[in-house]
Amino acid sequence: MRIMSVDDSRLMRKAVARILKGLNDVVEAEHGEDAWEMLQKDETIKIICCDLSMPVMDGFGFLELVRNSDDERIRDTPVIIVTGQDDSEENRNKIFEAGASDFLSKPFDSAQLRASIKTHTRLEKTAKELKKKTSEFEDAAAVDPLTGLGTRAFFYKSAEQAISYARRHEKELVIVQLSIDDFRELFIKVGKETSSALIKKVGEILSKHSRQEDIVCRMGLDGFTALLRTCDLAGAVKMTERVAGMVGKIKCQTTGIEQEHATVSVGVAKVEITDDTTVDYLLQAAEKYLRQSQQAGGNRVSYDKSMVKVEAVGNLTVDQALHLISRGESGKITAQIDGLIKRILPLLGVYVRVNPKGVKKLIEKLLAAIK
Repeated sequence: MRIMSVDDSRLMRKAVARILKGLNDVVEAEHGEDAWEMLQKDETIKIICCDLSMPVMDGFGFLELVRNSDDERIRDTPVIIVTGQDDSEENRNKIFEAGASDFLSKPFDSAQLRASIKTHTRLEKTAKELKKKTSEFEDAAAVDPLTGLGTRAFFYKSAEQAISYARRHEKELVIVQLSIDDFRELFIKVGKETSSALIKKVGEILSKHSRQEDIVCRMGLDGFTALLRTCDLAGAVKMTERVAGMVGKIKCQTTGIEQEHATVSVGVAKVEITDDTTVDYLLQAAEKYLRQSQQAGGNRVSYDKSMVKVEAVGNLTVDQALHLISRGESGKITAQIDGLIKRILPLLGVYVRVNPKGVKKLIEKLLAAIK
């Protein structure tokens, strides 16, 4: 496993290489910009030791590039900050909020650095093994034995059918991508058994709040996807916000008395189905907003707010109108009442055909409602 040491001090870089000799292969970079170029080209770099105060690009600038990268390999690379700056709680919080995986103060001893490297090496190997096992399992089965939900293979097959149907009927689809925040770190803290219980619980919550006709699958170690075939964007946002709120109440017991609270990042997208729409396109549409949630710190739902505004105000659905009426806000639907009535006329037509004797009672109920 290759380590990259980023520091404008040549002596410090050599000290890191000397400490890790025999444990890891070490490559060196003089500043953040140099390190960024190397990281993009060298896929063998698995852990980074980085100073904060450097010319050209400092540690904070480098961390921002790493954590906002579109490349999952780069984005998930552990970055250990090694700095001589003030070791106050405020400064530490600032560093961790920027995306650091660990923090060491200069001067540090060799045992501290080696221990930190070994910890993140174990984490990297564990995550890699879990990812491999998950991938093998997904290829072999349609149902996830842990959550009872569909696998990635099942999702692709079902989503293709949903796209085909939506294309024939000129419909749109809403897709949701959900990921447990900082799951790799949480796994190390709480262990396999508690982590598995958390994944199962998140799957149960998402499935419970979805409709029977929706496609809900576990798509990876800590990720879920839901294709909502009869829900608009505004309804999907409300549903996922409820899901995120319920997940936020889950407590994960660690080996000690401390408890970790689970949170999720969610991305929701509405996609107009065309002849060119693919399953990957659907996933990428929601992935864009999932990434926004994660980059904003997690524990939130991201979506195109302008589209929700249009749906909720400028083009009310019947369900939304009924919801407003139940809340005593019928005044908000008066401007669109003609359009809403036109939407339910086909339903009334079917009712008259299948139950002609009930028309009189229906008219009486309408007159009673008017009074």
